[in-house]
Amino acid sequence: MTRAAEKSTIISYHPSKAGFTTASHLRSRVLTGSRNPQYRTLLNEGQDPTVVLLILLWHVMYSWDEALQRLYLHIQQLVSDLSLTIRKLG
Repeated sequence: MTRAAEKSTIISYHPSKAGFTTASHLRSRVLTGSRNPQYRTLLNEGQDPTVVLLILLWHVMYSWDEALQRLYLHIQQLVSDLSLTIRKLG
C-alpha cells in the first residue's frame, strides 16, 4: 500500500491458478465490508485509506480461521478412523 494525501494505492497479486482469490472476488469482499455500519462511517467520513486495507486483512484472517477449522475437523476424522481400525485389528 502506498499512501499520499491526494491518492493512495493498494496493489495485490492474484495468480490465475484455480483456488486463488480473484481480484473481482476480493473487490466484492471489500464492498461487503463497506456495508458494515462501523466501516461505512470510517469510509465515508474518514480520510484514512488504511480502512480498506483493514477490511482486506480481516478477510485474510477470517479465511485462515476457516481453513484451520476445516483442517482440525479433518484431523479429528483421521484419528477417529485410525482408532476404529486399531480396535478392529486388536
